[in-house]
Amino acid sequence: MKRTLQTNKPFIIAMLLVFGLALGTRAIYVHQLSDSPLLSVHMGDAKVFDEWAQEIAGGDWLGSETFYQAPLYPYFLATSFTAFGYDYDAVRLVQIIIGSLSCVLLVVVGRQFASLRVGIIAGVILAIYPTAIFFDALVQKSVLSLFLMCVYLACMGQNLQRLRPIYLIIAGSALGLACLTRENLLVVLIITIIWLCTYFRPQSWRRRTLAGLSFVMGMMIVLAPVGLRNWYVGSSVLLTTSNVGPNFYIGNGQGASGVYRPLRPYRGSADYERQDAREIAETKTGKSLSDAEVNRYWLKRTWQDISSAPGHWAGLLFHKWRMFWSPTEIADTESLEAYADASGLLKTLSTGLRFDILLLFAAAGVWVSRRNWRRHALLYGNVLAIAVSITLFFVFSRFRHTSLPIVTIFAAVGMVSLVDNARSKKYLHALIAISIGLCTFFVSRINVVPEDYKPAAYTFTNLGEMLTKVDRLNEALTYHQKALALSPNLTQANFGVAVIKGKHGQYALAKDMLQRVVKSNPSHVDAHYLLGLASVKTGDMSLALKEYQAAVRLKPEHADAQNNLATVLLHFNRTVEAIEHLQQAVDLRPDNVRARFNLGILYYRQKKMDLALQQIEQVLTLTPDDNGAQALLQDILAAKNSGK
Repeated sequence: MKRTLQTNKPFIIAMLLVFGLALGTRAIYVHQLSDSPLLSVHMGDAKVFDEWAQEIAGGDWLGSETFYQAPLYPYFLATSFTAFGYDYDAVRLVQIIIGSLSCVLLVVVGRQFASLRVGIIAGVILAIYPTAIFFDALVQKSVLSLFLMCVYLACMGQNLQRLRPIYLIIAGSALGLACLTRENLLVVLIITIIWLCTYFRPQSWRRRTLAGLSFVMGMMIVLAPVGLRNWYVGSSVLLTTSNVGPNFYIGNGQGASGVYRPLRPYRGSADYERQDAREIAETKTGKSLSDAEVNRYWLKRTWQDISSAPGHWAGLLFHKWRMFWSPTEIADTESLEAYADASGLLKTLSTGLRFDILLLFAAAGVWVSRRNWRRHALLYGNVLAIAVSITLFFVFSRFRHTSLPIVTIFAAVGMVSLVDNARSKKYLHALIAISIGLCTFFVSRINVVPEDYKPAAYTFTNLGEMLTKVDRLNEALTYHQKALALSPNLTQANFGVAVIKGKHGQYALAKDMLQRVVKSNPSHVDAHYLLGLASVKTGDMSLALKEYQAAVRLKPEHADAQNNLATVLLHFNRTVEAIEHLQQAVDLRPDNVRARFNLGILYYRQKKMDLALQQIEQVLTLTPDDNGAQALLQDILAAKNSGK
């Protein structure tokens, strides 16, 4: 026992030092962000996760619909809320501890698949890798997916010498949980089964079958209850989520570019994804659909688009494959660059530790360790499978984050081998390895992302939008202006500034900015609508008429636009058309008091007292204390009694 402790002492010390380094860097990073609104405002998926978690913590642990988004992270948040209250400082503390444990686990994985030195270097890299630090403190599921992948790899490493069913069960459970953060990780199951069957070929088929069953059992311990839950609430047996079809269309349907695009223009918020997927599918099919049927609709539609232009799709797949290996951290709602603007630590680390640098050493590591390819086959297979699974959909930095542990292990192998070759004066071996690494480095840097892609600009303007919603207008304006400084033609930022100018009563400035927005983006419904409002405020009724008509043409279900268009039509004495649009506004939103009141006035003026009475009575049902409606009701009743 004493000898064992002495043997493991360097290993234990290494793990403790790596944990301390990881926890320290993450704590400094969070502290540096403490004065930034980036920590106080939830954007994109973070907003959805926060609302979902509050519902769960409030007692709705089962839910009422099949899971559309991966559910593990909201349940993790809800558990934190239940234990510590609604406190995101506590959430981030737990997350940076989990992220630090991922670094420790990588030390274990490196030791298992290579050596202790490799494990230590891999753990140190992950401890200070800027993308890992960024994701570990974000209200996002990446911190869990990375940790669970490290657990899976560490448990699989325990089987390198001999099959151990208990570790296979734990590895399967870890992968099952990881699939509830990233559904594409189901491909790891296939790679694992193939590896178990081939790596242990000398073993009897019974032992290999038992090993495979142990791993699958571990996964099903986690995924089977999710499947039963989805069947119970939504009559669909789905082991994870029901968003495969819409996501497949986003990444491969007509107009796909390799990155995320909303199903409807300017509705990229996670709030709209499920609603838009269902509404479009049901409109096209003309019937009500279950979640599984919506999923099948989008899969079928995507394959139709692919089959109509297979050559284009092949080119798109190649483009996405290159994007996966690109050094650019393709952002979703929140970008590393924007957070680095508020953190000196993150900015400093980002200058030297990038994905292309890791690839340089990882490629060298794969080359120098090629004789151990059987031992490393599980790592090769998994990193390639993850890359393929993401290429089949669309690319985000946070999607490829689960491949980071494996890339980091090989990068550490490359670093150790280069040092060892230099010490032993095997310069030719080192030269070949570094040449392969440099070739990989330069190929990965071939530009696949537009030069004007400024991820920080999108984060700044997303933050500006959220700050606007909570009336922190001066801060919102600052971030929109930061976005415009990086990307002057960014529609979202120009629109955001125009909204704030309008809220400040600067209608002429808002009008000028909105005109630029609709000129460059004619399908921007909200810009047309707000330009109509600004035009009315500045007395330009002709432009107001044009813009409201555009808004209604683009979005007939926009009740406020229908009502406002009617008001402008009345300015031009086009009463019949005004009544038509008011009636549409009322039909769209029966509780639209303003539209009903305006409709009642017009019917009253046309001496259609019964119709006028119907509208005003509805107004008073909705707002009993409306003095204007009460006065008009008296006039209508008087007119009816007098026979006029």
